[in-house]
Amino acid sequence: MKFSIPSAGVIIAMILSPVSAQADTRLEQFEAISEALGTMILQSISDQMRADLPLPDLSWDDDFRLAGACILDQWQNIGGPELVDVMLLETAAVAKAGFTSRTDLMQAQRHIAELTLPAQMQYQISEDCGMNALTEQRVRESGFQDAITAAARAQDI
Repeated sequence: MKFSIPSAGVIIAMILSPVSAQADTRLEQFEAISEALGTMILQSISDQMRADLPLPDLSWDDDFRLAGACILDQWQNIGGPELVDVMLLETAAVAKAGFTSRTDLMQAQRHIAELTLPAQMQYQISEDCGMNALTEQRVRESGFQDAITAAARAQDI
């Protein structure tokens, strides 16, 4: 079974406000939620594999912040601040509550997509802004991807 690692940016993409102080706050919120939720997702995959996999560090650096700002700009252009507010609130709720299974996570993603933008559109924005590539690079460099493959082979998944 092949595991798809969703980009944290896909799950929690939101926009920058036109007001600078508020924009900084939203970008900071996006960063904190992204880091927490991304780590939860990867830990969930590790738990599913019943293996102690090397979790990548998903802490944002300047490249992640640039990608995050791009994502926020795209969301702002599409739906304005109301869409951002819903995304921010709903995604923060998912990060705070956590999830116990991939099914729970997928249900949360569907719920957020119903209230905001379709999942494919969220993915494309994240892809276009480079967030997916940055996340995938961290996953690869940490050895997490290779460890998933090895664990899957060992478990005959």
